[in-house]
Amino acid sequence: MAWYYYTNMVEVPCLQRLVNPNRIWLAAEIRVKILKEGIEKAGGMNPLARILGYRSKVHPGWNVQLLLLGERPFTLARLQTLCEFTGYQLEEVLKHMVRKEQITAVANARALRDYGFGYLLR
Repeated sequence: MAWYYYTNMVEVPCLQRLVNPNRIWLAAEIRVKILKEGIEKAGGMNPLARILGYRSKVHPGWNVQLLLLGERPFTLARLQTLCEFTGYQLEEVLKHMVRKEQITAVANARALRDYGFGYLLR
């Protein structure tokens, strides 16, 4: 039996793997791909961050950078906003959900280089 979270009148089947809707970790490949498309569509990291609801006056793009690096999880609301903005189905994206321990530096580095964000690697 699947569990359902109702956000903005949209029924989202979140299987039992979604323990905490405020901490959604995604696999590196899909995470970087979606964020890259969002950055391109929004025109930069700062505009995308504002679309996702980050309100820092100095550098809201810092939060997007942490999402790209896999150092910060998505909340369900922000992930849903990103999916609506980029045209992805939330249900499809949630299939790539992983535990924090499964996010590796090697996978992050490969995904960041593949999508042109190699300069973010420390």
